[in-house]
Amino acid sequence: MEKQSAIVFDLYEKMSAQKIISAYHGEFTQQVINMLLKQAKWDLLQRNTEKITTKRTYGVMVECLENILKHTTLLRHSGQIEANIDGLVILGNQSKDYYITIGNLIKKEEVGILTERMEKINKLDRDELRKHHTEVLKKSEISAKGGAGLGLIEIALKSGSKLNYEFNNYNDTLSFFAMQVIISTNIQA
Repeated sequence: MEKQSAIVFDLYEKMSAQKIISAYHGEFTQQVINMLLKQAKWDLLQRNTEKITTKRTYGVMVECLENILKHTTLLRHSGQIEANIDGLVILGNQSKDYYITIGNLIKKEEVGILTERMEKINKLDRDELRKHHTEVLKKSEISAKGGAGLGLIEIALKSGSKLNYEFNNYNDTLSFFAMQVIISTNIQA
């Protein structure tokens, strides 16, 4: 127990230092997502968060969790993956702003496309993002993953910040994708 208690204490200190409100690591299902969203809403209400910030944070969280669900479900059902494909989500706050950090495995072949999309989104200002959102919506086709590519655009619009992301090599076929989104209290959605 001594070693476990040291691990737990270390985790507690790190979570406190990062002002983590809640964290989840495990399998993502629709039921888990519903539970995480309910918990996030409760956490935000307990902190007397402004209604608009709560709404925007909740909206970003929905998009982030749906992205994890899509990627982990596809990997799980591909039959080719022999790895732990659980995802990770963290909700925290920095001064007045909130942040959501997610992490999950993706196929290495998706890294280039995802990087390209995120870089394009990060280069656009709010008006350009809105225009891009409308264009993608007009010409969208539902992809094999079940989306039209709007999720990342909506995350950027709702958060009012750039998408901070990183890829780490996991094995020969997979990369670990991590993204942090800061929900700024200084903008109106």
